[in-house]
Amino acid sequence: AVRRMLEESSNFDAEQCLRVYGAESVASGSLAGGREALRSGVKALVGRVPEGVVIADGSGLSRENRLTPGLLVVAMYELDQLGLGAVMIDSLPISGRTGTLSKRFLGSDLVGKVRAKTGWIRGASSLSGVVESDDGSRRWFSILMNYDRSVNGLNKHLKKIQERIVAAVAGMKGAR
Repeated sequence: AVRRMLEESSNFDAEQCLRVYGAESVASGSLAGGREALRSGVKALVGRVPEGVVIADGSGLSRENRLTPGLLVVAMYELDQLGLGAVMIDSLPISGRTGTLSKRFLGSDLVGKVRAKTGWIRGASSLSGVVESDDGSRRWFSILMNYDRSVNGLNKHLKKIQERIVAAVAGMKGAR
């Protein structure tokens, strides 16, 4: 379910995983239990849940969700530091090869070097994950973009911008 949730962007699996997490963590397999468990898990992982963060669902489809790129990057990095990064990374799609990234980064030297979760609802587009940098190190990134929901066809352009941002992150000298 985790692989389908991340690689194929299965919203159903994301919602069910949130409820299972709630059942296991706070003995409530409801949406509210899952949200409570996830907030507690984020707090344990990164030290606190920043003001304004709202976890409304497991799939990211709710317009009520409010996250920050910084929170996502720190959470992914901390999971990696705890030894859980490999499980997460192995479940993410691979640029130019699998899942929701199979047609992304094509024609660039980042094919096979990016593993990331995509996200899209009308008015928002995102890409968060890890890229292998030019020096072979890992660089975590999170790009969350909002736009006017009345504009049609914009997401394909935003995807190109996201790919250019990831390429810039991969090419940064001396950054981590």
